[in-house]
Amino acid sequence: MKQRWLPEFDDPDVDAPRTDLDTAGAAALLRDALLDGCEPAPGDFDDDRLVDLLAEDYGPVWLACLGALRHLWPVPPADASELAPCVVDSQDDDERGREFWACLRRTVTCGRDDPAAVAARKRMKQLDPDMHALYMRDGVPRE
Repeated sequence: MKQRWLPEFDDPDVDAPRTDLDTAGAAALLRDALLDGCEPAPGDFDDDRLVDLLAEDYGPVWLACLGALRHLWPVPPADASELAPCVVDSQDDDERGREFWACLRRTVTCGRDDPAAVAARKRMKQLDPDMHALYMRDGVPRE
């Protein structure tokens, strides 16, 4: 059996991964690792959906966004302090990915017609029109 990659097992003294994690918990761990910039290899997983996701030509933060859009893990709601729109005028791909993730979090927190959600959807379209279209078609699971 292939050893699964989990961020908490970077310790060389750990022989085997925990097996008591449920699928949703394991997916949330991968999501959080991607958001932290970790780049696991597709071959570290048995799940075809995760292998396909990790084989995409995106940075880790964008992969976290794409995983949510493909319904591999939920998007946690934004804290009240994160609801104000914050436009990052950056050419850095990771920063743009983080902004897209923040927009996803705003959309799951606010009502559809809430001004913060409307602004978040507009910004998502500017950041990545293809991912925005996927969001508009399929939405994202909420935590």
